[in-house]
Formats: sequence, C-alpha cells, structure tokens
Amino acid sequence: MASPPEGDGRSTVEILGNERPLVRERWRALSRRARVTAAATACVLVLGGVLAYVAGNHHPPPPPDPGDATTARITDVEMPHRTSPDFDITFRLAATSRVTYVGLAEGYGNIFVHERPAPGAVLRPGHARTLHARVDVYCTSPHIRRDTPLLYETPDPHPDMPLLFAIVSNATGKGVTPIVPTASQFDSISRAVQEVCA
Repeated sequence: MASPPEGDGRSTVEILGNERPLVRERWRALSRRARVTAAATACVLVLGGVLAYVAGNHHPPPPPDPGDATTARITDVEMPHRTSPDFDITFRLAATSRVTYVGLAEGYGNIFVHERPAPGAVLRPGHARTLHARVDVYCTSPHIRRDTPLLYETPDPHPDMPLLFAIVSNATGKGVTPIVPTASQFDSISRAVQEVCA
C-alpha cells in the first residue's frame, strides 16, 4: 500500500478573525473632529474642481450691438454764413461698451459731410469723445421743397429726425447711432439754411 506524499515542505496557514476593517468601520473609528475635517476637505476639493471646470468652460457673452451701446449728442452748431451753406457741427459720442468709431453718414439726401472726424478712434465704456464735422447743404437739388425746414426731402419733416449717423463697430459688426439736433438747434439750422438757400 502506498503512503500519501508528505508534501514539498510548504505549509499553508489560515488565520481567522484578522480581516481588514471595512471603510465604514474605519470612518466610525475616527474621532468626530477628524471626520469633520475630512468631510470639509472633500467638499472643498469637489467645489474647487467644479469651479475650475466652470471657469475653464465659461464663454463670455457677446458684446452688444455697437449702435445700441453708443449715444451721440450735438453740443455746438456753427450757423451757416450768408454766403455759404456749410456749417460746422460738434458732437459727443459715448459708449457703454468698447466700440470703434468708423465715420459718419448723412441723415438726409441733400446734405454731405465732407470732413469726417478721426475715424478709427476707440471709445471705452464710460468715456465720451468730442468730434467735429462740416456739413454741406445742397440748395439747388430739383427734388427739394424750398418751404421745408433744413430742405428735407420728406413731406413731413420734424425735429427728432437724425441729421447724421455715427457709424461704430465692435466684435459683432457695425452699427449706427443717430445724431439728432435738439428742437432749438433744429430751428436755428433750418432758419439759417433757408436764408442761405433763398
């Protein structure tokens, strides 16, 4: 009868009751202060990660329409002289967001701005820029009614019509801002132009 092999000299020992404690048991074993510190640290790390993600993926809103972000006000009008239908106009341009001043456009078909002031000037939010222009009025246009103020080509002129438009631009494109005379400026210019073009 064969005897069972005696083995290769290795022995296997099984130790009972020495299992690694679970995470829950380890957590309970910590002091209250250690648990609060660990929880606060974890919250700070998670919150920091969320904020870093939001900051890294945040896209700023597009700038507003440049025309809507800009206002213009006439500050001075040099009346036309008796011998010339030209007159100088001074206006202030202000912006609520960064825009670039491109130039001027005429508000009526019978005027022409033959001096354009400082195109390319940058207007920063909260700042205003004073600009000058010279306006030429055409008295001999066959489409002009002689009895209309400022020689408008419209049958019903009124003081709140823009004399000029300031053209401005930003990252969204170009826009226009009306430059409207006050009622007294409108009346003065109209009378002067009527005298010149009579």
